[in-house]
Amino acid sequence: MSIEPLPWDSEFFGFRIGRVHPRQFSPTDLLALARKQGYQCLYLTCGISDGGALKEAARAGFAPIDVRVTLKALLDPSAPEPEEPSAIDIGPYRPEDMPHLIAIAHDLSAYSRFNLDPSFDEDAALRLYARRIQDSCAGRAEVTLVARRDGVPVGFATCMAAGATSGALEMVGVRDSVAGTGIGSVLVRAALHHHQQAGRPSVVVRVQGRNPRALNFYQRNRFQIREMGLVFHCWIET
Repeated sequence: MSIEPLPWDSEFFGFRIGRVHPRQFSPTDLLALARKQGYQCLYLTCGISDGGALKEAARAGFAPIDVRVTLKALLDPSAPEPEEPSAIDIGPYRPEDMPHLIAIAHDLSAYSRFNLDPSFDEDAALRLYARRIQDSCAGRAEVTLVARRDGVPVGFATCMAAGATSGALEMVGVRDSVAGTGIGSVLVRAALHHHQQAGRPSVVVRVQGRNPRALNFYQRNRFQIREMGLVFHCWIET
């Protein structure tokens, strides 16, 4: 039995956080191990139909926090480059974009599971996505694509590798003032083209199950639901 340390989360929130995996821990011994190793919070994700893992999570004191939906789009290597609307320019991140991207990322935090868990500091939870977009633009992502209208950033998409052959969309966001205008779809098409050019046959994205607007958006843009999982947090009393 082992606990996987999560350095990024631990540094951001200021205490030790780790992850455990279904069927790889003993409910009776896990909390003792976590205390011994100095963990204050553990994450666990179980398949939504994995009854055995869900029972283990309950016995170990994990509380359900969110539903994680994984969607996948299959790519056609022969597809032409998507055309952009004349009013929208899609290009890589530039340093002067950052204040706009932070504002957009802040709005995404409303659906974060950290914003749901009252044991996390509320202000920190609201800053989480802003920090992630900063890290993505600093090199965590392969590329951060920015949608600009009249030269002003109105949306972004971060593209990453996901394993040896697949790609991932980690974050996609647009300003509330342009929601529903098609800019999000333009960004997704550009991101899929990036992964297609990298020779990847598929792209995954993960969405909170309590965000049906996002689920519907991705299903309109070539993605299909592949997996659903329950996300749990366990807080360790010291």
